[in-house]
Amino acid sequence: YLRLIKLFGATRIGGVPTMLLAMLEHPDWTPGKTALRSIGAGGAQVPQPLVERLIREFAAPVLVIYGQSEYPIISCSVPGEDSRLAAETVGRVAPHVELRIVDMESGATVRLGETGEICVRGPLGMLGYYRAPEATAKTIDSDGFLHTGDLGTLDEKGYVRILGRVRDVIIRGGENI
Repeated sequence: YLRLIKLFGATRIGGVPTMLLAMLEHPDWTPGKTALRSIGAGGAQVPQPLVERLIREFAAPVLVIYGQSEYPIISCSVPGEDSRLAAETVGRVAPHVELRIVDMESGATVRLGETGEICVRGPLGMLGYYRAPEATAKTIDSDGFLHTGDLGTLDEKGYVRILGRVRDVIIRGGENI
């Protein structure tokens, strides 16, 4: 990957934190000039020291992205944003996304800053699971909102914070186990 970045003059790369850290720790990596204009990071919490190191060693901004297979881009940080903010949140809600945080028991939308399940609706959301109407009905509600299974908050500036999962799932290297 490192060889290809330099060989082909990649302008944008992305990965999960474990992969990005492995690149930085690889014996073939030497900090220096690349053609990179941005680095996407997501799939797990992105620690502030990693954000800062990527910025320093690749000389490119880091965009923390939140999405999932069923809805690929829900929110994203922006270039030049404070590294602490990029590490503590998953950015602001993307323009095409209608997002609400709902109470787990009542399904009602909670107030800003309160914790609940993150639900999204918009043009990038899946239509349903292939040949699995029961699973689809459990995931997409009658209003068309996809229930992500993630617990989070939304603040008054539109920043999303992930606080956990509704269901037990282990994420290892960006993969759900």
